[in-house]
Amino acid sequence: MPTIAELAERYSARLAGDGKAQVSSFAPLNQAGASQLAFLANPLYRNEAAASKAAGLIVSEADYEFLRADGANSQRSYLIHKNPYALFARIAQEFAVLIVVSARLAALRPNCVAKFELGAVLAR
Repeated sequence: MPTIAELAERYSARLAGDGKAQVSSFAPLNQAGASQLAFLANPLYRNEAAASKAAGLIVSEADYEFLRADGANSQRSYLIHKNPYALFARIAQEFAVLIVVSARLAALRPNCVAKFELGAVLAR
């Protein structure tokens, strides 16, 4: 599982917070937990973002400034990007590839345990 800091580096997002939390999946703002990433693309959901239990949030600069001024979770890390939705989509694609590859390997070799890292080149 990648850390939030690794995702920030890989996808050229600005990191706020320590970025040490590992990300296992995505979840909606109001359902995200300590190992999940959520995103905020609409300012109407800033209050949900402030209350979210997500380990990390993908946000715009304006939303980050709002959440920081609002005193939102100081333990959370933020991936700050000019287009939070596009960043979410790019990271989600990578997670989806890993899920599909893992499922196919499990079908071929039920006793096989495979470990993949996000960002790894699977085939060329």
